[in-house]
Amino acid sequence: MTLFRSLSLALLLGLLGLRPYQAAAAMPGWSRQSHDLRGLPAVLTPDGRTVPLELAAGQTTLLHFWASWCAPCLEELPALAALAQAHPALRVLTLSEDRDPVALRRFLTRHPHTAALPVYVDPQRRLAHTLGLDSVPVTLVVDGQGRERARLTGPGRWQDADGAHLAAILRDLDPR
Repeated sequence: MTLFRSLSLALLLGLLGLRPYQAAAAMPGWSRQSHDLRGLPAVLTPDGRTVPLELAAGQTTLLHFWASWCAPCLEELPALAALAQAHPALRVLTLSEDRDPVALRRFLTRHPHTAALPVYVDPQRRLAHTLGLDSVPVTLVVDGQGRERARLTGPGRWQDADGAHLAAILRDLDPR
């Protein structure tokens, strides 16, 4: 084999070897976290009132970032509403990244399943930026002391594997 062919083959194999690592790093999925989320920037209600986002309320919270223009987010909202009903001890909050408050209110009116979930708005993405989020949907599991314990990047399959994983996390947080 010529030197050129050997170098070309080595380069190709090197690039192929890197590709799975890069794909795995970018794959949506769960990660463990340990961030203190107390004192985060305030958020808005859909009608424009500024409210503090209280995450250290002594109750485990699922904080779900979404947007009305995100198709996977829309598919996920009914499952999150069902999850909230099935786990009354779990507080489920949703945080919309929508920038147009009128369009968001119109969306909420047309989609009654969202009424079961508290909706907050982060139109300037201050909270998302503070948390290092660059896409939606993203779901954070926050313990009762305000510490982020887990993060799901990408849409959740809440009736399936992600729901089972969440149940295991909840058992770890409250083993009673």
